[in-house]
Amino acid sequence: MKDKKFLTLSTLFFLLFIAAMSTVMLEKPTSQILRAKNSVPSPLKSFVIVFPQVGVAGSQNGDNTGTKIKISVYMRDVNGNVLPDRTVKLSSSLEGVTISPADQQVTDNIGQAQFYLTSTSTGKAELTAIDVVSNTKIVNVPTVEFTQ
Repeated sequence: MKDKKFLTLSTLFFLLFIAAMSTVMLEKPTSQILRAKNSVPSPLKSFVIVFPQVGVAGSQNGDNTGTKIKISVYMRDVNGNVLPDRTVKLSSSLEGVTISPADQQVTDNIGQAQFYLTSTSTGKAELTAIDVVSNTKIVNVPTVEFTQ
């Protein structure tokens, strides 16, 4: 009877050892395996990059489209991990600003959504980037200025 218990416990220990070694060999810690996949974006660790920050406004009649400004929104969770497949909505406080290809984009595998801005009016545009699902507003958003 004791031999059967010993054999069962030895087999169980061996299987647990193989599972642990497989986890280490595959470089996937158990925290990543057991972690929830739908993390909420962090308003402080997510950020926006604008290049260039100052551009020329286009004309009202469409002869001159003006400077095309690239906006890159990076979504991160509270641990700084990238958040792919998140829908981001970008808006501007300045009238006459066109956001292309659309004002909502889905983040790619590095947590980035790209937008392009052009404007027919001059002034400072304060941008707002929001994660649509969780309604989380990103705090670190620079402004864009359109000049004559």
